[in-house]
Amino acid sequence: MKKIYFNILIVFLFFNIPFWAFEYINVGVSLKYETTYSFECISHITGDNLCLFQNFTIAMMIISFVTMIILLYFRERIIK
Repeated sequence: MKKIYFNILIVFLFFNIPFWAFEYINVGVSLKYETTYSFECISHITGDNLCLFQNFTIAMMIISFVTMIILLYFRERIIK
């Protein structure tokens, strides 16, 4: 892989983590104001399962972080 593509990928993953963190907060606000009870996950406004999307955002944030760390660790082998 060329160094420029590798750097672009690392920057993309670096800025992807705060994006998913913001989405996690956004879904948390939706859970608070769009549901009646604290254990309820279905939005009254959109009908979406907000708990599922909240779990998805956590998974994407972790996957982005782990992928970035693995790529940085194996940087010498990837860039040739």
